[in-house]
Amino acid sequence: MHKIKFFPLVLLLIAIPLHAEVLHSATWGYTIDLPEGFQLEEKIGTDSYQFKHSFMPVTTVINAYAPEKYTSSLEAIQNTLTQLNATVTNKIDSFVWQNTDNAVASFSMQFNKSIYTGWAFTCSLPENKGTVLLLSYADEQKAEECQQFIISILDSFSIGNFPLHTPGPITSYAFPETEDTTYTVNIAQKDISVILDKDASTANKFVIEREYAILTLYANSPLWKEAWQRYYRMIYRDSYLRLQKAAFTLYNQLYPIAKKKDPENPNRELAQILLTWTQGFDYEREKTASDFANLPSIIAGGGSDCDSRSMLLAVLLAQMHCKTMMFVSAEYSHAIFGIAVTGQPGKNAHIDVDEISYLLGETTAKVDIGMIAKDLSDSSKWIPIEGI
Repeated sequence: MHKIKFFPLVLLLIAIPLHAEVLHSATWGYTIDLPEGFQLEEKIGTDSYQFKHSFMPVTTVINAYAPEKYTSSLEAIQNTLTQLNATVTNKIDSFVWQNTDNAVASFSMQFNKSIYTGWAFTCSLPENKGTVLLLSYADEQKAEECQQFIISILDSFSIGNFPLHTPGPITSYAFPETEDTTYTVNIAQKDISVILDKDASTANKFVIEREYAILTLYANSPLWKEAWQRYYRMIYRDSYLRLQKAAFTLYNQLYPIAKKKDPENPNRELAQILLTWTQGFDYEREKTASDFANLPSIIAGGGSDCDSRSMLLAVLLAQMHCKTMMFVSAEYSHAIFGIAVTGQPGKNAHIDVDEISYLLGETTAKVDIGMIAKDLSDSSKWIPIEGI
């Protein structure tokens, strides 16, 4: 992969919020899920923004240009780096992502006698709306320790509205689609063949470990909760399309079973079938820093624990037209999943989020959906992973 370095652009100083939210531009039609702690320093209308992080020495700039400004993403990135007198430290690569023309490069530049390094990314927006440029950089002496942080920033860019359901541009650039591999899973006493990309597990693991490295930066920050939510949100985003083919096959095989068994509430029965399946997985802690099993590897037969199983169910059931949620708890050191369906008498453990009631599923104990241990039942101790 490449590195990026950038220099501040001249913008209009305005008020600074405490921390960044998921940013969506209705004008240009893009979304970016910045790590928590970025403060808006400067802006020009809805076209240009400059952010500086509160404790990481990283600055990020987002510029949008009218369609007549550049004919391609490559031209946009070349012109910008030339104007900044920046040196490309490897080469500028062009690639296709979400059916759009994109370019990426790492660079180095000098400003006020300081040298900055970082990454640049450009995307030609659909429907000839224009071009978006992202620059994220740090002082050269701090650049190495900021590398994953900067990559995560660029990878959080997306075309369209929130929530985000496609792998980020940088991950897609580093791990392009390869060839399909078939795996057999046994659910509801049926052997079902599902398809995954050959490199899906490697790509998903890359995102998980990168995002975990960023999450650890917030261990002593008052923004730890928001950072935790973004961590799982980024994993969910990367996983969603990687499991699409598998989810389609599982739905076609399992929904008729669920419909026959519970015609009044087939989605609840579908969730029960998948919950029972995950409860039968080998419980295994990952030998990685994140201790989170990547989702393609679970389907391929690897071990898992509570948060990776809960994420797996949230992704698969969302692909099956269900509204899902994942909940994590620092106090309980645990994770569960939720689905927006009604429970049954005596099996109705739920948590409400934004006036939606989510029936809870416990993935590590062999209990029915809607049942949860009494010592885990304080809903105030569960954090919803919103935006999935």
